[in-house]
Amino acid sequence: MIFISLITKMSYRVLRVGELIKKELCPLIEKEIDRGPGTLITVTGVDVPKDLNMANVRISVYPEKEMAAIMKELDKAKGLFQTTLGKKLYIKPVPRLHFVEDHGLVNADIVDRELKKINEDEE
Repeated sequence: MIFISLITKMSYRVLRVGELIKKELCPLIEKEIDRGPGTLITVTGVDVPKDLNMANVRISVYPEKEMAAIMKELDKAKGLFQTTLGKKLYIKPVPRLHFVEDHGLVNADIVDRELKKINEDEE
Protein backbone atom coordinates (compact mmCIF):
# COMPACT_ATOMS: atom_id res chain seq x y z
CA MET A 1 0.00 0.00 0.00
CA ILE A 2 2.84 2.40 0.81
CA PHE A 3 4.48 1.60 -2.53
CA ILE A 4 1.34 2.60 -4.48
CA SER A 5 1.05 5.80 -2.46
CA LEU A 6 4.68 6.67 -3.21
CA ILE A 7 4.19 6.15 -6.96
CA THR A 8 1.09 8.33 -6.93
CA LYS A 9 2.92 11.12 -5.10
CA MET A 10 5.87 10.92 -7.51
CA SER A 11 3.71 11.08 -10.63
CA TYR A 12 1.68 13.94 -9.12
CA ARG A 13 4.90 15.82 -8.39
CA VAL A 14 6.18 15.26 -11.94
CA LEU A 15 2.92 16.62 -13.39
CA ARG A 16 2.96 19.55 -11.01
CA VAL A 17 6.56 20.48 -11.83
CA GLY A 18 5.73 20.37 -15.56
CA GLU A 19 2.74 22.65 -15.07
CA LEU A 20 4.76 25.07 -12.92
CA ILE A 21 7.49 25.27 -15.56
CA LYS A 22 4.88 25.92 -18.25
CA LYS A 23 3.17 28.61 -16.16
CA GLU A 24 6.43 30.46 -15.44
CA LEU A 25 7.99 29.96 -18.87
CA CYS A 26 5.12 31.34 -20.99
CA PRO A 27 5.47 34.98 -19.83
CA LEU A 28 9.27 34.73 -20.03
CA ILE A 29 9.13 33.59 -23.64
CA GLU A 30 6.67 36.34 -24.52
CA LYS A 31 8.94 38.95 -22.92
CA GLU A 32 12.37 37.75 -24.04
CA ILE A 33 11.90 36.24 -27.52
CA ASP A 34 11.94 38.67 -30.42
CA ARG A 35 9.13 37.69 -32.75
CA GLY A 36 7.82 39.51 -35.74
CA PRO A 37 4.32 40.90 -36.04
CA GLY A 38 1.73 38.17 -36.44
CA THR A 39 3.97 35.44 -34.98
CA LEU A 40 2.43 33.38 -32.21
CA ILE A 41 4.52 31.19 -29.90
CA THR A 42 2.68 28.63 -27.78
CA VAL A 43 4.02 26.30 -25.11
CA THR A 44 1.81 23.28 -25.77
CA GLY A 45 3.18 21.20 -22.92
CA VAL A 46 6.11 20.31 -20.69
CA ASP A 47 7.18 16.70 -20.19
CA VAL A 48 9.31 15.97 -17.14
CA PRO A 49 10.72 12.50 -16.35
CA LYS A 50 10.46 11.01 -12.85
CA ASP A 51 14.00 12.05 -11.88
CA LEU A 52 13.17 15.72 -12.71
CA ASN A 53 16.54 16.28 -14.39
CA MET A 54 15.17 17.50 -17.73
CA ALA A 55 12.08 19.25 -19.07
CA ASN A 56 11.04 18.76 -22.70
CA VAL A 57 9.16 21.94 -23.56
CA ARG A 58 6.90 21.49 -26.60
CA ILE A 59 6.69 24.65 -28.70
CA SER A 60 4.24 25.49 -31.45
CA VAL A 61 4.83 28.48 -33.72
CA TYR A 62 2.42 30.18 -36.12
CA PRO A 63 3.20 30.76 -38.92
CA GLU A 64 5.08 27.48 -39.25
CA LYS A 65 7.81 29.07 -41.43
CA GLU A 66 9.09 30.97 -38.35
CA MET A 67 9.72 27.76 -36.38
CA ALA A 68 13.46 27.46 -37.10
CA ALA A 69 14.22 31.08 -36.18
CA ILE A 70 12.16 30.91 -32.99
CA MET A 71 13.80 27.64 -31.93
CA LYS A 72 17.25 29.26 -32.36
CA GLU A 73 16.14 32.22 -30.22
CA LEU A 74 14.81 29.85 -27.55
CA ASP A 75 18.06 27.89 -27.47
CA LYS A 76 20.04 31.14 -27.09
CA ALA A 77 17.83 32.27 -24.19
CA LYS A 78 17.81 28.85 -22.50
CA GLY A 79 20.33 29.92 -19.84
CA LEU A 80 18.29 33.01 -18.93
CA PHE A 81 15.12 30.92 -18.68
CA GLN A 82 16.93 28.34 -16.55
CA THR A 83 18.25 30.98 -14.14
CA THR A 84 14.89 32.73 -13.85
CA LEU A 85 13.07 29.45 -13.22
CA GLY A 86 15.65 28.61 -10.57
CA LYS A 87 14.74 31.79 -8.71
CA LYS A 88 10.97 31.32 -9.05
CA LEU A 89 10.58 27.59 -8.48
CA TYR A 90 11.42 26.06 -5.15
CA ILE A 91 13.00 22.88 -6.47
CA LYS A 92 16.66 22.02 -6.70
CA PRO A 93 18.07 21.33 -9.16
CA VAL A 94 15.81 22.95 -11.71
CA PRO A 95 15.20 20.59 -14.66
CA ARG A 96 17.33 21.39 -17.70
CA LEU A 97 15.21 22.86 -20.48
CA HIS A 98 15.07 21.22 -23.88
CA PHE A 99 12.86 22.85 -26.51
CA VAL A 100 11.05 20.53 -28.93
CA GLU A 101 9.04 21.48 -32.02
CA ASP A 102 5.37 20.57 -31.73
CA HIS A 103 3.60 20.29 -35.08
CA GLY A 104 0.37 18.93 -33.60
CA LEU A 105 -1.67 22.09 -34.16
CA VAL A 106 -0.53 22.39 -37.77
CA ASN A 107 -1.27 18.71 -38.41
CA ALA A 108 -4.71 19.09 -36.83
CA ASP A 109 -5.42 22.05 -39.11
CA ILE A 110 -4.43 20.02 -42.19
CA VAL A 111 -6.69 17.13 -41.16
CA ASP A 112 -9.54 19.56 -40.47
CA ARG A 113 -9.22 21.12 -43.95
CA GLU A 114 -9.16 17.71 -45.59
CA LEU A 115 -12.28 16.63 -43.71
CA LYS A 116 -14.06 19.81 -44.79
CA LYS A 117 -13.14 19.07 -48.43
CA ILE A 118 -14.52 15.56 -48.12
CA ASN A 119 -17.77 16.88 -46.59
CA GLU A 120 -18.14 19.49 -49.36
CA ASP A 121 -17.56 16.81 -52.05
CA GLU A 122 -20.25 14.59 -50.54
CA GLU A 123 -22.84 17.37 -50.57
